[in-house]
Amino acid sequence: MDPDNPATTSRTVIEDIVRGAIGYDGLLMSDDLSMEALSGSFRERAERVFRAGCDVALHCNGRIEEMAAVAEAAPILAGDGGGGRRPP
Repeated sequence: MDPDNPATTSRTVIEDIVRGAIGYDGLLMSDDLSMEALSGSFRERAERVFRAGCDVALHCNGRIEEMAAVAEAAPILAGDGGGGRRPP
């Protein structure tokens, strides 16, 4: 489907397949941002899942400094007003 990205950061998987071909228009949550398949800072990981089309970035390990980085990348928390999905 997308040889360059895990599904949780793949616009091809999320927008083209899940939202497009399947027609799902509900809430989409990422995989855990702590998983080893993802690279980069936690802010970068969160930005990639939001750009791919996820509505929620899941962070599970409880490290507060990582949570703060994820929160900085979250659209509503970053101050975009929560007016919908982030543009590509």
